[in-house]
Amino acid sequence: MSIGPRDAMPDGGRLTITAATFDVTSELAATVPEVFPGEFLRIDVQDTGTGIPDHVKPKIFDPFFTTKEVGKGTGLGLSTVFGIVKQHGGWISVESEEGKGSTFEVYIPGTAERMKEPETTPEVVELSERHANILVVEDEPGVRRLLIQYLEEEGFRVLVAEDGRQALQIWENSLGEVDLLLTDMMMPGGVSGRDLVQRLRKDKKDLNVIYCTGYSAELAGLQESGTELIVKKPFERRELIRKVKRLLGPVKRSVPRDTYSI
Repeated sequence: MSIGPRDAMPDGGRLTITAATFDVTSELAATVPEVFPGEFLRIDVQDTGTGIPDHVKPKIFDPFFTTKEVGKGTGLGLSTVFGIVKQHGGWISVESEEGKGSTFEVYIPGTAERMKEPETTPEVVELSERHANILVVEDEPGVRRLLIQYLEEEGFRVLVAEDGRQALQIWENSLGEVDLLLTDMMMPGGVSGRDLVQRLRKDKKDLNVIYCTGYSAELAGLQESGTELIVKKPFERRELIRKVKRLLGPVKRSVPRDTYSI
């Protein structure tokens, strides 16, 4: 049993999973954004658990949103599923009532031939002679895994640290080949994101930086500039990658994860 239904049925219950083909008509497609007519695979996941309160339903696919106690959930499960389904041209609908369980209906295009053609041509990027190296510094495991996943799927070379002290060690071993620092602001270990930036820029004045923070820019005392950008938690993949590419520009990608990762 997956973690979501298990947590929704603490006293036990029934989990039912069914799959069948489903024809999306033009009328139905017109009511769902970015959906097109054709044959889809429909997967229903139904539990007899506690259900989802009405005020929570609009937030269930938001990254990092969770109703679980601290340490018992990251809020990444449903958001990850939602992202995968969307990337494949599908969608998810949810029916739930408190005390009566939940049903998630997942729709995925059945054949590649019916996938919608891209409306724009892929961006053509002139590549430089070496790869882009990104140092990710994040103490929250769930957020760290998500950052690594997003960046590696885009082909970037990722170095990973859990706090500022580990980041300094990786910096020393990387021989100055870090092109972008993506760091949290508040971290354990006595080295904050701002402290880390000041330290690394003593070695590399033009180091590109993205601060990934749960605070507003005003509260964090941050302001975007030519080499510093801000990504607000919870973040969307599209925004994160857009800002990374904005700073890195035309650089070579498509390499495996680096051995300096922790």
